[in-house]
Amino acid sequence: GGEPPRRAPRHKNVVQEIQMKTNNLFWPHVHKIFPGFPKMEPGVLQPPREGASIGYYYFSKLLGSGSLTNVYRALDQRTSREIAMKVILKDVIQDSRQVRTLWNEWYWLSRLQHEHIVKIHDWIHTQNHVHICLEFGGPCTLGYLIQSSESGRLRSTVAMPMVKQLADALGYCHEFGVVHRDMRPDKIAVSDDKVMLIDFGMAAAKGAQHEVCAPGGCLPFVAPEVLLEESHDAAIADVWSLGAVALTMLCGSERVSQMLECAQLTLSREHALRLRAFFADPSRLAHNVEPLVEHPDVLSLLRGSLHTVPEQRLTARDIESRLGHDGHHFRDPAGDGGERVESVELAECAEHAEYVEGERAEHVMRVDFSVSDSRDCQCKTRDPCAQDG
Repeated sequence: GGEPPRRAPRHKNVVQEIQMKTNNLFWPHVHKIFPGFPKMEPGVLQPPREGASIGYYYFSKLLGSGSLTNVYRALDQRTSREIAMKVILKDVIQDSRQVRTLWNEWYWLSRLQHEHIVKIHDWIHTQNHVHICLEFGGPCTLGYLIQSSESGRLRSTVAMPMVKQLADALGYCHEFGVVHRDMRPDKIAVSDDKVMLIDFGMAAAKGAQHEVCAPGGCLPFVAPEVLLEESHDAAIADVWSLGAVALTMLCGSERVSQMLECAQLTLSREHALRLRAFFADPSRLAHNVEPLVEHPDVLSLLRGSLHTVPEQRLTARDIESRLGHDGHHFRDPAGDGGERVESVELAECAEHAEYVEGERAEHVMRVDFSVSDSRDCQCKTRDPCAQDG
């Protein structure tokens, strides 16, 4: 008449067991669902780490880490070419949308060929990870460069040549028939005097229907018409993102958050209405930006790219053209040559940034390279010298 024996505790709960069984069914056949996705290679390989290798690729240094992804500086031992290796842990991928984000990046980067867009060299699918081998666009992101600069922003003589390069890349994408949908400083790599777009996970064919409830990007880089679920041209919404990147370069992330009062907001209708109210009043932008720029046409360029009426917004090619052949000349719409703006080498700005080689470069840059749904996206670049909490 004693108590019945207690059932031994299970090592995994039901949810974990279901997820494990689902993964075992899904991943071996993912290449059939997403054409071009590499077949899963048999065998369990060691977790990627500095000093390890996979195939021909040697991992030399961790560049950044996020909730789903680590990015390594790596070496292709066949060609001695330096690459960036993005490593995604499959166990943390929750649904097919995140897999589509990986596939999206491969699909577009394997087709786009532009000097300011990273090229994809290879991708490898192992039992535990997906590895994406990319052109090495630079040792830090634009977001990190801005935050680590002495003043927390970039001078216009440094920023505008970068804006021209980004406008050139964006114009090429739009002519190719693709919209980026997620342009922001943490999606742009910096190396010396060159910037490159490094992430096309949210990209889509121009003119395609997009999920309005899950726009690409994060604050304040999503155009108001996207957040308000209005019918819109995604290419023109990309231009808003470029304008917001330029504004962040010139003013700094903290000042932009303060002037737009959006630091605590999520992607929402409230944020969209606040953006429209701010940029509909030209004096508010002038009050915040004019004291920080060395050339009056910079303000005009910002107004044109951040126009609240999408039909009156500049195109990417308009921006590129107005910045002249090197980003240091401004040209009016009539085509007259503008005044020369004195050039400042990026290295002068970068001397306070920690991405340059040297003693301080030993710190690891922490960047969220997440491939998760961007509805809850928060830019997570942080100072690597700060103490972990």
